[in-house]
Amino acid sequence: MSTIKEYEAYNNENNKIRAELNKELVKGPVKYQWEIVIKPHFYLTIMAIFLALCFAGGFIYLGLDSDSLGTVFSGAISLPIMFYISRYLLTPNVMTTYKVMPLGIVLIKKDCIPEAVFKVIRILAWGGVITCLLAVFIVGPMAFVGAGGSALMAFQLINAQPLERTHEIYFLGNYKLSSLSEGGVIRLKSDERNASGIIYFQKKHTKKIDKLLKQYINITEHIKFASVSEVLDNY
Repeated sequence: MSTIKEYEAYNNENNKIRAELNKELVKGPVKYQWEIVIKPHFYLTIMAIFLALCFAGGFIYLGLDSDSLGTVFSGAISLPIMFYISRYLLTPNVMTTYKVMPLGIVLIKKDCIPEAVFKVIRILAWGGVITCLLAVFIVGPMAFVGAGGSALMAFQLINAQPLERTHEIYFLGNYKLSSLSEGGVIRLKSDERNASGIIYFQKKHTKKIDKLLKQYINITEHIKFASVSEVLDNY
């Protein structure tokens, strides 16, 4: 119990600190800005393929087991659809905007989800709503117990939109930097709270970003690596 209370106290204190830091951060001018699309790790794409195969494979197995060509056909059709939804809804590319200011870096992240995915979701959601209503008419009022929650979730999916999130890296304390030798990734590690993070950028921005970081933070160490995995694993 004490551990939970300590965590809540730490979290509340941290939120207050971030709120105060953010007030000062947003007052400053934007010194440099860029956008980059960050793709998910390769293993997440493999996971999307696995989920699609499991879903479609279940239909195909049931169809073969019951000699139902319709079920087999449904499974085959659902395979690319489920992969498309899993890939772009569960593990989408992320458009990230970076804004370098004198007191920190603001990251604005937005999921890059094709409109076609949302159209499929909305069609499925409307199908879910209709199914819930039919269940109420056929089964009776008792169907509200399960159908009500399902209908509510379906209505929420109808209005689904790409999420936009904002994060901040505050310039505090001393920094150890890890970066890709050819440019593109920098890991900032500070000895202060809320001051560490990773930034991605196109190689053409390398010199400008290096110059700004040297101007605004105290760098005690800067190690360059040959691969992105080495940069991310260096603590």
